[in-house]
Amino acid sequence: MIDLKKTIKRYGVTQSFLAVRWGVYQSAVSQMLGGGKMSLEKLYDLADACGCTVSELLSEDNASPSCTLTCPHCGKPIKVELGKGE
Repeated sequence: MIDLKKTIKRYGVTQSFLAVRWGVYQSAVSQMLGGGKMSLEKLYDLADACGCTVSELLSEDNASPSCTLTCPHCGKPIKVELGKGE
């Protein structure tokens, strides 16, 4: 089972940030991330907040988070991966 609380922490996203972004109490965010009901819209927004896709967010092998940025000069995608301990 995916531990979304640990996963978002690896991506540098806090529950407080999500609470403000979603307009809900932090306890509601905690409940959703802990296995409570989460709409598909919220799941996509969670992935967006983490800078990844839903499949990356829910991947069993999410120990090395990555995100894709767009180069402001040439417009090409740049994939950024963080190693363990970073």
